[in-house]
Amino acid sequence: MSRKKTHSKPTEFHSKPTEFHSKPTEFHSKPTEFSRKSFVFNGVFLLIRIKNKNVAENVPFREHSAVSILVSVAEFNRTHTSMNDTNNLPPTIDLADLVSVFVADTNDAAAAKASKRPRGVITGLTKLDQHFGGYLAPGIHVVQAAPGCGKTAFALQTASDAVYPALFVSAEMGVLELFRRLIARQTRTFLGRLKSGEISGQQAENLARQTVQKLTHLRIMDATRAPASPKLIIENAGRLREKFQSDHVLIVLDSLHVWARGAARAENNSIDTDEYSLINNALSSVASIASILNCPVITIAHRNRAGNKADGGLHSAKGSGGIEYEAESVLDLNKKDGPDNAGGETEITAKLEKNRNGAAGVFVKLAFNGALQTFTEL
Repeated sequence: MSRKKTHSKPTEFHSKPTEFHSKPTEFHSKPTEFSRKSFVFNGVFLLIRIKNKNVAENVPFREHSAVSILVSVAEFNRTHTSMNDTNNLPPTIDLADLVSVFVADTNDAAAAKASKRPRGVITGLTKLDQHFGGYLAPGIHVVQAAPGCGKTAFALQTASDAVYPALFVSAEMGVLELFRRLIARQTRTFLGRLKSGEISGQQAENLARQTVQKLTHLRIMDATRAPASPKLIIENAGRLREKFQSDHVLIVLDSLHVWARGAARAENNSIDTDEYSLINNALSSVASIASILNCPVITIAHRNRAGNKADGGLHSAKGSGGIEYEAESVLDLNKKDGPDNAGGETEITAKLEKNRNGAAGVFVKLAFNGALQTFTEL
């Protein structure tokens, strides 16, 4: 008796290509998402499927429409597939289909160089940005250090100088203290003076308004008062990017370890679990945030005890070995022993323990002025 052959029906692409109307940055004739390494393969896959459908429907195919669709590849994958769907398999890409992607990325780099406008979010520290490949690629970027090395100040400065919209999610420090630190840096006013009572209310208002005018692109989410779920972060960051009609947005999480517990509560998950599992779950959520928004997420991590004794290292983050494996980069901040210099600055060595978009093991010497909450390159 012969067995009847069955053939599984291939998955069909059911939705028409979505049009995206976000305004590209000034120097781009096309959206720049071809430069995002983490989405090129999914993007090419989506591009091919849309081409085939347009041909089948006899609809003229416009290259720029497919390029625009890459902006929301992650959103497409999230909406149209399920982690439990057996059809959700990684695509196999013909190298020939990568040629146009590569050419577009090269043209994008040339346009950015000519215009002197970064292709994505930057730290504002020139040498460090060069090591990152010119900008922070989408994904997790871990900043770790011992207490007192300026982790929060570094993240705040990056959010301030990122060029693009930024959402700072604070699970540790209150928003008023963060605002004071922003005021100190933006107005060159010593932090101590802002809470000692020595300036008048009118002076305080003037300093605050100066800061607000300089940082119209920055928002703070207060996760110290209520948990900030991944969904809430995605929604707020998405609205911020839309408000400024920007191709890019930066998210900062301060810190991963404290946010992890709040995020677990927000998702109605039990927090009565070991730290390893808690951090791994949080890392998975952060990776999803970065993937859906196609953006960099600066994630401040606490060091473990061994890491503090050894002045950091790739495996010094507290709680999980998954931190260094998930990350696009791991930046270690180490404070030089001894007193501050005459200008009140402490020497900090910023070492890239991991760097998927440049050389690892390189370091940049920085000066940190705690009174003015400012990092400068030496």
